[in-house]
Amino acid sequence: MGNFGNGNLGNECTLQAILHNCRQYLPGAEIAVVCTNPDAVSKMHGIRAVRITDRGGKAKKRIHSVFVKLFRILIFEIPAEIRRWIKTFRTLKGVDMLIMTGTGMITDDDGGSWGAPYEIMKWSVIAKIRRAKVLYVSVGAEPIRNWKTRHFFKLSLRMADYRSFRDSNSKEYLDEIGMNVTGDPVYPDLAYSLPSDKVRCSENLGHMGNVIGVGLLDYSGQGRSFRRNEIDHLNYVRAVVDIIRWLLENGYAVRILIGDTKYDNPVRLEIKTLIEQCGYRYESGQIVDEPICTVSDLLYQLSETEMIIASRFHNVLLALMMNIPAISLSYNPKNDALMKEYELGKYCQEIDHIDIEHLKEQFVDLKNSAADLVPLMGEKTEEFRRQLANQYRIIFN
Repeated sequence: MGNFGNGNLGNECTLQAILHNCRQYLPGAEIAVVCTNPDAVSKMHGIRAVRITDRGGKAKKRIHSVFVKLFRILIFEIPAEIRRWIKTFRTLKGVDMLIMTGTGMITDDDGGSWGAPYEIMKWSVIAKIRRAKVLYVSVGAEPIRNWKTRHFFKLSLRMADYRSFRDSNSKEYLDEIGMNVTGDPVYPDLAYSLPSDKVRCSENLGHMGNVIGVGLLDYSGQGRSFRRNEIDHLNYVRAVVDIIRWLLENGYAVRILIGDTKYDNPVRLEIKTLIEQCGYRYESGQIVDEPICTVSDLLYQLSETEMIIASRFHNVLLALMMNIPAISLSYNPKNDALMKEYELGKYCQEIDHIDIEHLKEQFVDLKNSAADLVPLMGEKTEEFRRQLANQYRIIFN
C-alpha cells in the first residue's frame, strides 16, 4: 500500500523494489497493490490494484450554518464512510499480509489529517480485524503539525506486527512525539533493493565527459505543500538558473532531471524560459532536456551524468546508489542524513538559503575528490543492499 501511480518516481522505485523482492522471497504469493491510481499501476506492473479510497475529488460548497454542516455529516458523510469501511473489509478478505511500503508516508503533508493519515489508519485497523499481518517497512516520518494526524499514526503504528524506519531521524522524531519505537530497527530506503540489473553503476566517470545533472523540484517553501509561497519559489528558481548558467559558462553540459512527472514539469518549463532569456538555446547541445516518465528513464539519464546537483530525495539517493557524486540542495533532514551516510555531509545546502558562491566551491571540491569518493560510495551501497536483504529474510519468514 502506498501513494503509487501518480508520477512520483521516488515512490515508484520503492514500489518496484518491494514487488521484485516479494516475488524473489515468496515466488508463489499473489500480490495486489492498494494505491492512489490503480489504473496506472495495473497497466505498468500487470497486477491487480485497488484504489485507497473513492473519497474526495469534487470540491464541496462552503457551508457556514452549523446546523446544515451537522445535517450533511449525519445524513451523507457518515453513512458514506461506513460503506467505505465495509468495502475495504471486503477487499482485504483472504489477505495474509498488508505492507506499508517505504516512502515518507508518516506525514500530514499529503491531504491533511483526513487524507492519507486517516486512510492508512483505516486500512491498518481493518487488516487487523481480518487477522492479517501489518508491516511498516522502511517508512519515513516527517514533522506532524496536526494533533489528529498524530493520533491516526499512533494508532496505526501500535497495531503493526513489524515496524522499521528508513533513517534514524524518523525513529527519533516518533519517539519525541510519544510513540514507543525504541526496539524498532532502522533499515535503508527500499530503493536500494531495486534489482541490480536495473541500476547502471557509473564506475568510470572519465568516460562520461563533463555532463552535470541538475535535478528540479517544484519547491514553494517549507511546510504543507498546498500552501504555496511564491517568494520562496522564485528564489529557488532563480538560484537554479544561476547554477545552470555558471555550469554552462565553465564548459559543462547540463542534463535536466526531474523526480515527479506531475509536479516538476511546470518548473522545468519555467526554468527553460528563463535560461533561454539569458541567451542559451537548448538546441545547441549544451543543455540536454529529455522526457522522464518512468524510473527506467530516470536511471538511464542519471547514468549519463558525471555529477548531479539535486533536491528530490530519490534523485540524490539513486545517483549515490549508481556511484555518481551529488550535491544536495536539501528541503528536508532526510537528504542531509542520507548524504552523511556517504560521508558527503559537507556537500549539502539548505534549499531556502542557497549560497551560489559556496556552491561553486563545493562543486569544485567534489569534482576533485570524486576519484577517491566513488569506491567508498560503492561500498556503502553494497552495505545497504545487504541490510535490506536481511530485512526481507526477516519479514518474509
